[in-house]
Amino acid sequence: MTLALKITAVAVLAFLASDHLAGAAQPGCAGRSGQASWYGAESGSRTATGAYFNGTSMTAAMLDRSLFGRRVRVTREDKAGRLFGRPIIVTINDYGPAKRLHRIIDLSRAAARRLGTEAAGTARVCVEPL
Repeated sequence: MTLALKITAVAVLAFLASDHLAGAAQPGCAGRSGQASWYGAESGSRTATGAYFNGTSMTAAMLDRSLFGRRVRVTREDKAGRLFGRPIIVTINDYGPAKRLHRIIDLSRAAARRLGTEAAGTARVCVEPL
């Protein structure tokens, strides 16, 4: 095996290993990393706070009850865990997403639009409590 082939094999293995660290804090992320999605068709229904959900507000839902009612910073990540783009600040006012979806946060439609993830539907993000 040539040296160039060995280096390529090591680089491929390192890339694949980094892609399987979902949920763990990644380099550059001081909070929690994982998949985010958005929801907005539920406008008018009640959130866990009792307030009416408004898809045009900067809010989100998380399963982590310790963050309920708090503001968090959400920043996009690439596959290597590097943060990119402009972060947004959202208030956690609802519980979700469903555990079976393997997502850590559901953003309102307005928050997803501002983060730049609305068209894709999901994106890898870093969530940091403020």
